[in-house]
Amino acid sequence: MYYLLIFIILILYCDLSRHAYQRKEKYYIFIICTILVLMAAFRSDEVGADTAGYRYSYETLVQYPTFQSLADRYTIYYIGYYGLSKLFYMAGMPVQVWFGFLEALYLYAMMKLVNKFSKDKIFSLLVFVTIGLFSFSLAGLKQTLAMSMMMLSFIYFLDKKYIMSLLLIIATYYTHQAGLIFLAAFPLYYVRKTKWFIPLIIILCALIYFYSYLFMEAMVDVLGNEKWESYLVTESSYTYVTFIFYSVITVIAFFNFKNYNCIDSEFARLMLGLSALGCGLQLLAAVSPSLFRLAYLYTPFMMILLPNSVYFAKPSNRIIVKLILMCCIIFYFLYTNRHWPYSFV
Repeated sequence: MYYLLIFIILILYCDLSRHAYQRKEKYYIFIICTILVLMAAFRSDEVGADTAGYRYSYETLVQYPTFQSLADRYTIYYIGYYGLSKLFYMAGMPVQVWFGFLEALYLYAMMKLVNKFSKDKIFSLLVFVTIGLFSFSLAGLKQTLAMSMMMLSFIYFLDKKYIMSLLLIIATYYTHQAGLIFLAAFPLYYVRKTKWFIPLIIILCALIYFYSYLFMEAMVDVLGNEKWESYLVTESSYTYVTFIFYSVITVIAFFNFKNYNCIDSEFARLMLGLSALGCGLQLLAAVSPSLFRLAYLYTPFMMILLPNSVYFAKPSNRIIVKLILMCCIIFYFLYTNRHWPYSFV
């Protein structure tokens, strides 16, 4: 199914490249997003590490008739997820609708970012599927909901709708606190045009790596969530494959960054910096294997960086850079999913 998904995206992309009709682009985006939502909704328990657990928790919500009983069972820190799922359950919706809704909301948030900044939206969706964002959305549902809220909060922040932005941050706190790592993007937005912005990001990545345990201890103390204490380990079986992959595609984009930065000096540095920060956060998995999830708050900006670096590249380099990037991300996606084939429920 994954091969078919990539094939469909590439066919639609090639057809759009020949015609370049804006209305056709919107139609193709709708087709791809619909396929992704259906794949999320009707996946079997073999797809996504925690799908069986999430399915079971949804089907047993009848045991927790009140808000307090839900909070007692799952703690107040996850009430955003379980409270919302309870509403779907009370409405008589099957679990497939709940799974589909979460994917649709996540895609809505990602497409808000893409529509605002990307010059090649189908390419952005290909990046979404292949760099791990789609795969993780099938596994970590609580964090997926939190990531959707934080991305929408950031978009509202950029649009100067500060009240809505703040409300979504508060909702994230009570959904999955890992999403709050994205709060760093808000002050970074204000210094994005400075000459020292990219060096600052590199320094932040180095500090995160060399002082990772102190960083995690500070997070646990600030958040006060006992579950995060389980991440305070110093042993990990983590390999650097994902970090190397993120770094390679970010460096390729950087080599073709000059024209992008000249034409879109307002936001190009921000997209590069936040993508690089995603690479740095991926290194935390070397401390605790569960911390790879923090990178997913920042890697969505690769959905903007990669397509735009190609779009604004010199005509002589554009095709070869696009082919290299597409081959890299598609190979990574198919390679990392080779042992976990997709299957329907």
